[in-house]
Amino acid sequence: MQCGSIYDRLALPCDRYYNALVERSGKNIGGYFGERIDIQDVLRQIDRAIAEKNWVRDVVPLTVDDAGRKIDFLFYRRALPEPRHHIYLSTGIHGDEPAGPLALLQFLELDRWPAGAAIWLCPCLNVTGFPLNRRENFQGIDLNRDYRHLASAEIRAHVDWLQRQPRFDISICLHEDWEAQGFYLYELNPDQKPSFAPKIIDAVAKVCPIDGSPSIEGRPAEKRLALLKDINTRVSQAANISPDDMMIAIAEAPGVNFSFGRGEAQRANLAKA
Repeated sequence: MQCGSIYDRLALPCDRYYNALVERSGKNIGGYFGERIDIQDVLRQIDRAIAEKNWVRDVVPLTVDDAGRKIDFLFYRRALPEPRHHIYLSTGIHGDEPAGPLALLQFLELDRWPAGAAIWLCPCLNVTGFPLNRRENFQGIDLNRDYRHLASAEIRAHVDWLQRQPRFDISICLHEDWEAQGFYLYELNPDQKPSFAPKIIDAVAKVCPIDGSPSIEGRPAEKRLALLKDINTRVSQAANISPDDMMIAIAEAPGVNFSFGRGEAQRANLAKA
């Protein structure tokens, strides 16, 4: 079997990972129609999970519509006096991807973080999209595409907050793909630097099907790697970092992951990353 993408380049036994027998539920046709979450309840649970621990909670009140409706935009920082590493985590930028906020909640409840690591955490960047169960916010803006335009109050607040933080050693943005057959990972690593990809795939395979298809959603591996290369170029130029000092991977859990243990694939991915 020709797996394509990272499975070929890592010489992984793709028959072990590719699960063609996983039957799709048939719910996610034209959108995500799986199990949903009450995002406000999840955020309240996050506040309880960090209570009396070494986390700082930043609250940015936002006016998000002409009627003056307000939301609290929440950021969290795990403060350490002399951290060795700076790690950024975010999720919930699309309101039809419920596993990410749950995964971060579960990590906060477990409270097992790398020694010497300061954490910056954004548990939900699209608070108004989740009640609507849609990718965009309540105004119909895809927040993940708004960082070049800054049309939304949410992304303006996020960018302002990010600009006041130190440079991160690693950034992990949790997503789901409700069209996917399983978890998939593409990595841009032309210099063959030490990779976490095999460990990530092994960990996720224990709780979620892995899609090793040569083409994902009609996009062959070459096109997805070309996308990664473009992302790498844009990020390195914007952050004034040499492309040789960066390694970018796209790893997405399927939308059905919410039924595969309520965020377990996201947790397994994050733990190994």
